[in-house]
Amino acid sequence: SDVAAATGRAVPIVASGGISTPEDVRACLDAGATAVQLYSGLIYLGPGILGELTRGLSSAPPRSAEARPTS
Repeated sequence: SDVAAATGRAVPIVASGGISTPEDVRACLDAGATAVQLYSGLIYLGPGILGELTRGLSSAPPRSAEARPTS
């Protein structure tokens, strides 16, 4: 979130490393990431992780206005 604030969110921030659950994705986005990169999760959990993350994120409560990135 410090990088996002320092750049005025003008620079894309891609989170990576250890992302394998919807909670991981949400934490990255709430911290200011504009995207997440999946690699280890795909290797260790297989391509089914994509559906799991999508379902988990779509059933999660909406992010607070303070946590949403602005354009």
